[in-house]
Amino acid sequence: MLRPADENETAVEKGGYVVSDNSVGYEPDTILIGTGSESEIAVMAGEELRKEGKAARVGVICLMSRVMSIRKVCFQVVVGARVRVEAGSTFGWEKIMGAKGKAIGIDRFGASAKAGRIYKEYWITVEAVIGAAKAVC
Repeated sequence: MLRPADENETAVEKGGYVVSDNSVGYEPDTILIGTGSESEIAVMAGEELRKEGKAARVGVICLMSRVMSIRKVCFQVVVGARVRVEAGSTFGWEKIMGAKGKAIGIDRFGASAKAGRIYKEYWITVEAVIGAAKAVC
């Protein structure tokens, strides 16, 4: 379900939006965040976690420059169990993810291959997101 943070601005203008949330009272067990094409990985991981009985909120970040708006959209509750997935550097995400959160990404330079192979080699997978979510829940 798409829930913009403010009716006067679209979700994309806010920097991000919630794709799905099966939590009661908006208090999920975990929050998964995808950026760009990795959003699909976060969505699929959220679906698998729900099958296991976890309440998962899945958010998509469109504009990193709007970090404060993103916090309002994705982190309206105090949930320390956060996992973010992006095929880029994990640097700079500490403020958003918190001390307990996990960031899945690529922190080195120099690999080149088709996206599917790179994702598998660097553990940018549904399984990795599920494992990280279980580790922080």
